Amino acid sequence: MQIHTIQQIHYLQGHKGGIYTLCHGFEDNSFLSAGSDGLICKWNPDQNQNGVIIAQTGERLFSLLAFPAQKVIFAGTMQGDLFHLNFKNEQMVKRFKFHQPSIYRLAEWKDLLIVAAGDGIISIWNPENGDIINHLKITHQKLRSLDIDTENDILYTGDANGNLWILKLPEITLIDKIQNLHDKTIFSIKYLQTEKLLVTGGLDAHIKICDGKGKIHQDIQAHWFCVNDICDLTGTPFMATASRDKTIRIWDKRDWSLVKEISSPKFATHLHSVNSLLWKEEELILYSAGDDGNIFGWKFE
Repeated sequence: MQIHTIQQIHYLQGHKGGIYTLCHGFEDNSFLSAGSDGLICKWNPDQNQNGVIIAQTGERLFSLLAFPAQKVIFAGTMQGDLFHLNFKNEQMVKRFKFHQPSIYRLAEWKDLLIVAAGDGIISIWNPENGDIINHLKITHQKLRSLDIDTENDILYTGDANGNLWILKLPEITLIDKIQNLHDKTIFSIKYLQTEKLLVTGGLDAHIKICDGKGKIHQDIQAHWFCVNDICDLTGTPFMATASRDKTIRIWDKRDWSLVKEISSPKFATHLHSVNSLLWKEEELILYSAGDDGNIFGWKFE
């Protein structure tokens, strides 16, 4: 498979500040966004280019995750609060105060919520009622990234010193710590389930392609500045990265060559840092969001 063209088909506006996170919504064609303005917005670009505000938290939101089966949404704040929005019967909002500094990443594992936060704690929650099932403080450093090998129940998280932590779920037992995998903070992690590879992105602008044990296979200077997000373009042999350098880059997972770059002036795209990516496999559309408060939809052909 090759990428012949990338075309901008959606330009979505509505946020009043930088957008830090995107996630899938309850319906197949919908997705959610959140950021510095404290808003959680729902989008369905196939039906309407305008988003719908579904929550106003009044706090900066760094992370967001929806559980369609349970009809709940979780959002993590800069202050460490975890919002629980329940849409099953009627909208109910709860705020849980467990973590101290920011909640940077949320992930789903076996219908449970996994949280990585700035207090160095990994926590596991029941999304139905918001109860904490397990937690462990693994470091005094901020945990900025998180992903899971769902087949082997392995959790990967990266800290502000560039260390990679490999943990076993649900016990949260330490399997290994790879010291200084990156020179600085590991901002993004993606486990490629099909390829059985782990990709990490750092403040050092590098991506590292590793095996599941953290052994480096390839080290690529991928961007000019911090790699904020890594997105597996499932169903294709490609992967995307987003950076503070205002670019989105597409990589071939077969040889890790750079295939395409989405940046100005070739594309009418983000003016500031690109913070989050979301892939819609059925439509072959990659959504991107950034500090300029805009969301773009990129059609791959």
